[in-house]
Amino acid sequence: MLARRIALVAWLVSVAPAPVAAAPLPEVLGRFEAGDYEGVVALLRDGVDGSVIPDPLDRARALRLYGIACVLTGRTLAAEAAFLHWLEQEPRARLDPTLVRPDVVRFFEQVRAAHRAELLREVEKRRPRSAALNLLPPAGQFQNGERRKFGALLATELALAATSLGTFAALTAAQRPDGTFPDTGRAEVLRGVNWGSTFGLVAVLVYGIADGFVVWRRLRDDLRRDEDGLRAAGPPAP
Repeated sequence: MLARRIALVAWLVSVAPAPVAAAPLPEVLGRFEAGDYEGVVALLRDGVDGSVIPDPLDRARALRLYGIACVLTGRTLAAEAAFLHWLEQEPRARLDPTLVRPDVVRFFEQVRAAHRAELLREVEKRRPRSAALNLLPPAGQFQNGERRKFGALLATELALAATSLGTFAALTAAQRPDGTFPDTGRAEVLRGVNWGSTFGLVAVLVYGIADGFVVWRRLRDDLRRDEDGLRAAGPPAP
């Protein structure tokens, strides 16, 4: 199976020129609806990878249209590769039999069934491993694949922790043995900043824990539905 997939990717690389700007999807859709499947293939051949179409929803639409057009123009190897990439992105994807020709739907379901084990392994790789990591924000966000949120929470936590520790150290250093301060005004400001940064840090940590568990459960449920959708595919048709 791995050798087959490598062959598919190698074939796509060999037939596709250097990446160019992706064709606008409305133009592609217009040609598709007009039955110009050769035009759809020509417009999308260089633009169905993530570097050209970074938006996941647009890329999924492009892969669907490209795969259908390739089947209808006899490019079955390219169609299989496109449908496989679409299924890797959306394991529960389906072609509506009321809108798509039966032979195309049948080909798509054959691709799903033939690559089911491989697709299940890809789904398993995306599974968040440990619920306990959500108790250590932002480790939960990193595990859940939310890299931007991870970076924002980490930077906020470090800034608040540094402020809390810094103001505490400054208060401790300035405090006299009898518990008073030489500059009471400055001490009050430091104390207020210290309490504010400490409470802020606690609030961010609580948010990180709650958010981590919410996203972790959603990912777990989505992946379970992906697995169920893939396992529902029947054996490959002969």
